[in-house]
Formats: sequence, structure tokens, C-alpha cells
Amino acid sequence: MPVKLPAKEKALFSLLKKRLNMVVSKDQIFEHIWESDPESASDWALNALIYRLKKNPGFLASGYVIENHKKLGYSMLKS
Repeated sequence: MPVKLPAKEKALFSLLKKRLNMVVSKDQIFEHIWESDPESASDWALNALIYRLKKNPGFLASGYVIENHKKLGYSMLKS
């Protein structure tokens, strides 16, 4: 089942899926999602984006899991 997501969640999902099982740094995520102005992004904005993606019904049904690696970034795994 394809995952239907808003633009930023879709960009995050795509980035993490390309790097499945690898840690993606917060800086890499900021540059990918907020490419026009990565300095304007905050940890709070990223946390909210991760939260919304994790709660999306399509994402939940996909079998993917996002893990937080404190101070490093995030990784996505297929369960």
C-alpha cells in the first residue's frame, strides 16, 4: 500500500527510506527538508515532523519504524 503524506512528511519518508537502516543526521534532514533555508528549521520542528509521520495511518500500515539516535539523528527500519 503506498504511503500518502503531506509534502514535508513525504520528503522525510523518502530520505529515510533511501538510507534504510542507516542513521541520517539532523543536519542532513534539515538540509533535505528545509533546503531553501535549513537554518530556519529547529529541533522542535523536526520532532513535530517525525511525530506526524509516525502517527500517519499509511506509515503505520507500511511496516516501517523510525528510531531516534540521541544527538545523532534518525534511522528507519522495516519491521
